[in-house]
Amino acid sequence: MSTIDEFLALSKDVQEERFKDLLHETILSGTPGVKETAFIMGLSPSTLYNWGSNGSKKVPRPRQLAHLIHLKKNLRILYFFNDLFSLIPFPRPCCLEGIDEVSRLITQVLKETSLVCQAIIDFVDSGSTEGVEITLGKFAEIQRKITSAHQKLAALEEGARMRLKKGPKGKEG
Repeated sequence: MSTIDEFLALSKDVQEERFKDLLHETILSGTPGVKETAFIMGLSPSTLYNWGSNGSKKVPRPRQLAHLIHLKKNLRILYFFNDLFSLIPFPRPCCLEGIDEVSRLITQVLKETSLVCQAIIDFVDSGSTEGVEITLGKFAEIQRKITSAHQKLAALEEGARMRLKKGPKGKEG
């Protein structure tokens, strides 16, 4: 995929053609089918086909495009923009439910941190350099577990923040 500078250096017709091709792939891909998608969106199938046709000047409005992407569950257009701008998308973490899950994760972080400390103490006490690779490998594995637990706790915090911001019954507070 090209960068944004390379893409913008292309002629307007080529830029439009590439985008129309992605739009056409999105329209034809997966379920629901074209006719059902058009019906759900309140459009005629020919309007939907025209959006992806290189000969047509018709294009979807932003909310229509977002609706199409959501209905088709096809992210090719978004991936195209991510590639152009050299972005790496990350999924938003889901909120953890229940105090038991929070307690388990906190316990896991403390346990894994304790294991790291113990591995370092054992290594220093041994006075040898033979176990360096094993200790470093063990350390990396434990570090991944700690990071994972921290990410889950951060997801909980973000979910709680979003709920507080929305207020009762999902309304903005």
